Amino acid sequence: MTALGTVLLLFAACLGAGAAVLASVRVLGDFDRGEAVAWSFAAGFGVIGWLVFFAAALGHIGWGEMVALCLAAAAGMILLRRAAPGPRPSPSPDWIGRTLLVAIAVALVFDVLEGVSPPADADSLTYHFALPKQFLAAGRMAFVPRAAEGLTPLLPQMTYLLALGLGGEIGLTLWTMVSSWMVSVLLFVICRRHLGLNWSLAAALLFLTTPAVLYGGGTGQVEARLALFALAGAFAVSDAVRTGRMGYAVLAGLMAGFYAGGKYFGLLFAAACAVPLLARRGWLRRTVVYGLAVLGAGSQWYGWNLYHTGDPIFPGLYAFLDIPDSAFWDQEHNAYFWNVFVPRESAVPVNLLWYLTYPFQATFGRVAVFESARTGFGPYGLLVLPFAVAGVWRFRRRLLSSPLAAPAAITLVFYTLWFFSGASQHIRHLLPVYTVLVVCLTVAASRWAEARTLVRPLAAAAGLAILVQLGGAGVVGLNYARYVFSDESREDFLRRNVSRFAPVPWINANLTENDRILLVYTPLVYLLEVPHYSAHVMTQILVDHTPRARDPKRFLAQLKALGITHLLLVQQVSPETGTIIDTGDEDLRFWTFAETLRRAGCLTIVKTFETRSIGSRTLAAFQPVSGAGTGGVLRLETEGCRL
Repeated sequence: MTALGTVLLLFAACLGAGAAVLASVRVLGDFDRGEAVAWSFAAGFGVIGWLVFFAAALGHIGWGEMVALCLAAAAGMILLRRAAPGPRPSPSPDWIGRTLLVAIAVALVFDVLEGVSPPADADSLTYHFALPKQFLAAGRMAFVPRAAEGLTPLLPQMTYLLALGLGGEIGLTLWTMVSSWMVSVLLFVICRRHLGLNWSLAAALLFLTTPAVLYGGGTGQVEARLALFALAGAFAVSDAVRTGRMGYAVLAGLMAGFYAGGKYFGLLFAAACAVPLLARRGWLRRTVVYGLAVLGAGSQWYGWNLYHTGDPIFPGLYAFLDIPDSAFWDQEHNAYFWNVFVPRESAVPVNLLWYLTYPFQATFGRVAVFESARTGFGPYGLLVLPFAVAGVWRFRRRLLSSPLAAPAAITLVFYTLWFFSGASQHIRHLLPVYTVLVVCLTVAASRWAEARTLVRPLAAAAGLAILVQLGGAGVVGLNYARYVFSDESREDFLRRNVSRFAPVPWINANLTENDRILLVYTPLVYLLEVPHYSAHVMTQILVDHTPRARDPKRFLAQLKALGITHLLLVQQVSPETGTIIDTGDEDLRFWTFAETLRRAGCLTIVKTFETRSIGSRTLAAFQPVSGAGTGGVLRLETEGCRL
């Protein structure tokens, strides 16, 4: 199937599955046709990911089975006829609206350039895209004994599996592009219930060009797609509270469950959504129904982890549950993971001062862990914040009755739970609920500006944010334009955009299905076409090279137990002496063991490569290449090993 045909089929499947959900909870008729498409896609994206989990777990992910699943789901599109017959009356766009539409078109063109380019994002190559590719090769979903990568909720990645299996790599990248676009569509239709056409278009454009979306929207990063569930879930809660109808409580629970099925932070979102439900009359029945929907939509990944590890949020409760040591994890390594790996994800103390200042520091500060320079939210939120605060104060007597009260409360509760949980402080993890905040801020700010006849200053603030972000989108797009509009090959593009890529073509050309290569530099996993094992020091122990490991004989035995025939070192070979050198990083024990095996005749260097680290794909012309070195492929010798 062609890539475009795959995307159209998946789109139809999401629409059909989502329409069936909205019809079954009896809310489809509340939406006009345009709204029904956006809401159906959000619900259907979750349903398709939910269904593929079971299909993959049972080994039913052959080409024909995937097509049949999509066609069956797409049949639900006939239910869209139950939506209100036409869109709500909308004026023709004025010059501002037409300008915004042109800007949106430009942003979409930049996205298309990325959509037809090979994937190069490190996390996508490590597991977002690599795991679906692995499952397809195995014919079923396999247990992957790796913390933070293999054993994590993967609901969005299940839709990637369909895209890759049916449409190949371009089908996969185009699908991530289209699915992130639908967040803007959903954001637009939600805004249209509260705002005029121009402000709704501006909100959609601001999302499309948000730095965090430019960074992850066209990759396998899940946050942009989880925004579908956050938006739909928060406003379904609002409708449940406003109308008292159970259908909206069920819909909110499904969306929160899908969020939890895509990332552990979804558990915090599910808890946050329960707060407005608990605060209203009739809370018990409504909250119970909501909770059951959450469990039904999001619990399968936690059950999968519980079955394989004994810990439903592995390795979050491993020490607390005092789970016995096993071949793939133990309490000592768990302590190493939490004491070394996890603290690297946080940079500032978890206290009230940082709770209040984090949004400002993450926007204007330079704390590296926040990654706000490339995955932040841009200036819009802070530029309109004074207008929004003034609006909240002016209309304070109407706050509790506002349809935005519940979404605003959910955003605040989620942020509070997230920050004080001590979880990773990367700002991109807040992107799903940031979309909810955009609606709340824009409505509050515009209401006050209109009442005070200060629309122009507010529009200028929004226009400035749009110009800055659209410029950023153009800079990002240049990298992909170079590939699309030149004769650059896929290999040349990857060599230019993926750190340490140099050994990959040789490995794919010279190793066979009978070989298995071990690597510790995980962003090369997706690109390998031969059997491999990812041996990150923190996330697995089947090849143990943590500081506790002392015995090279045990290391050799572990390699043999996994059927390893080759090792890939990306920059640890000395070209002068042919020895394996210590680079001073966390894999010190690995290099020490490898050199011991080489000297004992157990490893032989068969090929060396000049490798380099890419500082920035977007700003490659302005940032020098760092971390150049010599890598090598080493063969494990079965004879002559003197260890």
